[in-house]
Amino acid sequence: SSGINAEYGIHGAWKQGITGKGVVVSILDDGVEHTHHDLRDNWDPEASYDFNSDDTDPAPELDNDLYYENMTQFFRHGTRCAGQVAASANNSHCIIGAAFEAKIGG
Repeated sequence: SSGINAEYGIHGAWKQGITGKGVVVSILDDGVEHTHHDLRDNWDPEASYDFNSDDTDPAPELDNDLYYENMTQFFRHGTRCAGQVAASANNSHCIIGAAFEAKIGG
């Protein structure tokens, strides 16, 4: 199994050369772990701003006690969304973004 749901038609888009190249997407959510192995190659700091902390680093606030209690539930949604959009191809990890050549910000 390729791990990609064929009903989304992404293989057809890729076959047409539609890979996100030249596109920049910003995810406004609970933060984006821009150093994550799936995201760091496509990270665009110019497309990023943390409106919660009013600074240029949109990384989630990992010092929150809730984060340590349940890492899968808190402060992961923005990173997951960014990965679904622009996770790097051929990085030997389990995901590839629908627009794997797009730049991503948060």
